[in-house]
Amino acid sequence: MSLSTPRGPVSTFLISILGDPVAGLLWIGRGRLAVLAAIILYGAVIAVCYVGIPPFSLKGLPSPIFLNIIVKVALAVGICILAIKSIPKWYSRGYSLMPVYIVCSLLVAFVVRSFILQPFDIPSSNMAPTLVVGDHFLASKSAYGYSRYSVPLELLPIERSVLSKTPERGDIVVFRTNDVDYIARVIGLPGETVQMVDGVLHINGKPVKLEKMGTYPYGEGGTKRPVPLERETLPNGISYAILNMMDGGLGDNTKVYDIPAGHYFMMGDNRDNSADSRFGLGPVPFENIFAKAVRIFWNSEGISYSERQSLVPVKE
Repeated sequence: MSLSTPRGPVSTFLISILGDPVAGLLWIGRGRLAVLAAIILYGAVIAVCYVGIPPFSLKGLPSPIFLNIIVKVALAVGICILAIKSIPKWYSRGYSLMPVYIVCSLLVAFVVRSFILQPFDIPSSNMAPTLVVGDHFLASKSAYGYSRYSVPLELLPIERSVLSKTPERGDIVVFRTNDVDYIARVIGLPGETVQMVDGVLHINGKPVKLEKMGTYPYGEGGTKRPVPLERETLPNGISYAILNMMDGGLGDNTKVYDIPAGHYFMMGDNRDNSADSRFGLGPVPFENIFAKAVRIFWNSEGISYSERQSLVPVKE
């Protein structure tokens, strides 16, 4: 097809549906609108994630899929109408448009995911009640600088973090050990000692403040049981809720852990059901920590998260 005539409605509609409005606008020669649409779309995605998506169960997934189809069709129809008075440009050629668009989209996704924000989901209850099964959250990739664990396939050829900033006690972090990503809370800092004594956390030999808060409905699916809920306050004033499912559990009384230089001691908020530094993982090297949890944006199980949306620790 000559670039001197407008694009046909069929090709415009298909490209707008199979790609997105940005691809459709590029196809009809509206480059400036395509750039504006990209800014709006990507900005909207980040904004929605920070504001949060109303929780709904995956069992009702046809509803959001149907809504997404309606929006995509409406935008595609609008682009088809716009195409009537639009002349394709040099970048609108079929053999170059989609490859360039795909490469650019992948590059944008790679940069955002590797250096700005990365989404994660919670498959287990080790961080309950702060994070529960089905939670999807954003983690800042720039919070502690960059290391080889920051990007997919560990492509950065460095061991120590670049532009590094050390984690603070109480931060919820994502780290990698033995090719597995974990999420836990920073409890002990380099050079300190950590020990659990009768279910009470001790840092440098001193017990932290622990208050009873009642009970928490714990369990997956429809079967839940009340378990003790407590509030723990760290020496720097960071306070958060923890679960104490049983007295005398395996992690309630431990040896004294000495934290080496450049390492951090991690613990889950679900103290009796957490794979953390007490159970095999040990103190975590700084370079293995590659993200800081900042915000929950959705729960796929339909569980409300409005009161626990922010994951940034707050002092009492």
